[in-house]
Amino acid sequence: MNNKMTLVIKNFGPIKDLRIQLNRFVVLVGESGSGKSIIMRTASLIKFIYKKMYYKQLLKESGIKKDPFRFVLPTLLRVSELDDFWRDDSFVEFFIENKSVIKIENKKVSLNYDNLEKNMLVGKIAMINDLRHALPELLKLNRNLPFLIDEMAINFRKAVEEFDKFELSSLNLKLFKQGKGFLTEYILENQDYKVRLNHSSSGEKNVSVMEVICDYFAKRYDFNESIKNAVGEFISSNVGFKNLEKLSKYLSNNEVKTFLNLFIEEPESNLFPAQQKKVTSYLVSLLQDKNKPDIMISTHSPYILTSLNNLLFAGQLYTDKKVDKNKLKDIISQKYTLNLNNFNVYLIENGVLIDLIDKEIGLIRADKIDEISTQIADEFDALLSLKDFNEN
Repeated sequence: MNNKMTLVIKNFGPIKDLRIQLNRFVVLVGESGSGKSIIMRTASLIKFIYKKMYYKQLLKESGIKKDPFRFVLPTLLRVSELDDFWRDDSFVEFFIENKSVIKIENKKVSLNYDNLEKNMLVGKIAMINDLRHALPELLKLNRNLPFLIDEMAINFRKAVEEFDKFELSSLNLKLFKQGKGFLTEYILENQDYKVRLNHSSSGEKNVSVMEVICDYFAKRYDFNESIKNAVGEFISSNVGFKNLEKLSKYLSNNEVKTFLNLFIEEPESNLFPAQQKKVTSYLVSLLQDKNKPDIMISTHSPYILTSLNNLLFAGQLYTDKKVDKNKLKDIISQKYTLNLNNFNVYLIENGVLIDLIDKEIGLIRADKIDEISTQIADEFDALLSLKDFNEN
C-alpha cells in the first residue's frame, strides 16, 4: 500500500515505547524476548481490524443497518496470542498519513472511520509463524489447533491445492499433495528421491510451508474470495438475503482496492547460510508480484541482513546512469532489488526501536549487522596477543 502507515506501541510486554513505519518491507531484529513477535502480531491484529472496518463501512454505505462485526478486545488479544502481554497501561495506536484510525487503550478499541480512505479496501493478512516446521506433523493429528496455527494450516492447504507441483525457489525440491481426506500426504521430491513432508528436515518443512503460502497469496490469490468470505459472514449473521442485492450493487458501483500483508517469523529458521541468501532474494521478489504484498519479517540472521544490504545496494546501482546494467544483471537481477523508500530495518533493544538504516549511504549500518562476529574476532585477537607475548 502507498499510504504512510504508522504503528505506536507502549507498555506492551517488553516494549516500552516505539513508533514503527509500516513500509512495503519491514525487518525486525533483536534478541529473543525483545518483542519482535509482539510487534508482528500487533501489526497483524491492527490490519485485521482495519480490514473489518472497511467491511463495516461497506455494510453501512450499502444501506444495511445490522452490523455483524464486533471488536471485543479480550477475544482479539487471545486469538492473536497477545493476551499474556497486555497490561492496564498498554497502548496501541494506528495512523494513516498521521491521522489516527485505531486506538486501543483502557481495555477498549476505538475506531475513527472518518480517517479511512474513501475507496473500499479488501484485504488479506497471513501470519507465517515460527512453528511452521511442526505444521506437517500437526496436520496429521487431526485435532483442534490454536488460532494462528490453524489459520496457517488452512492457508497451507489452500495454497497446495492451487499447484500441481510447487517448485521451491530456495531448495531444489518440488512439493505436491497425494491422496484425499484423512489419507492426504504432502510429498517433497527431487531428482533422486521422494519423502513425506512430515519426514523431511526441519529446514525443508520451514521453506515448504513459507514459500507455498507466500506464492499463493502473492501470485494467485483472488481477492474476490475475501469479498465472498465477508458476504458469508454477513449472511451467517442472520441479516437476511434480501440485502445482498444492495451489497452487490454497491460493490459494482464503487472502486475497490486491495492490500495483502505477509508476516513471517524467522524465515532463516534451520537453513544453511547459502539457503538463507536464496530465501532473502525470494521474499524481496514477492514485492513485484501480482498482489503486491507488504512484508514484515523478524530475524536473528546476519546472513539475511547482509543479503538485504546487497539488494539495497543493487537497487541504488540500477538508478545510476554510469553503471553497466548488463554486468549488474549478471550479479543481481533487478527483480530482487530493494528501494530504500519502501524498506525499513529496526533493532528492538531495551523496549525501544533503533533505526538501522544509515541515511547518508542508504544501507543497513554495517556495525549492527553482525556485532557478535566483531566481538568474537576481538576476543580472538586478544587471545592471539597473549600467545605472541608468551613466545617473545
